[in-house]
Amino acid sequence: MRVGIDVIGVGVGAVIIREGKVLLLKRARNPDKGSWSIPGGAVEHGETLLSAVAREVEEETGLKTRTLLPVSISDHITTSEESLHHWVSVCYLAEAVEGEPFIAEPSRHLEMEWFSLDALPSPISPPALEAILAVKKQKTSV
Repeated sequence: MRVGIDVIGVGVGAVIIREGKVLLLKRARNPDKGSWSIPGGAVEHGETLLSAVAREVEEETGLKTRTLLPVSISDHITTSEESLHHWVSVCYLAEAVEGEPFIAEPSRHLEMEWFSLDALPSPISPPALEAILAVKKQKTSV
């Protein structure tokens, strides 16, 4: 069985903000191939959401993070040339506490860049956009 294709997948993501900019990666594979997204990935069987987000961020960017709070939950359903993908994504605001980001999985990501919260790139994956907008809303209401 393929997670996200044959059964619904559970994923996590991290909105990492530094100096008013958010860290995004351009996806090299489906779902959302060619779109910008936040660091994240699938939750493994028996793993907590918080452990998964820390692991995924480090695997993809080399950064060690501290998870601050959940910001969004998305039901993400897409169709690619291969199949229907269905993921439930839980996204968190996270703080980089150690390291400088780099593309640690070049087969999964084409580019990595810091973007201003007011000048996001296009296309951007729906779960990433939802999480970033939730963070922006929290920052303006505080």
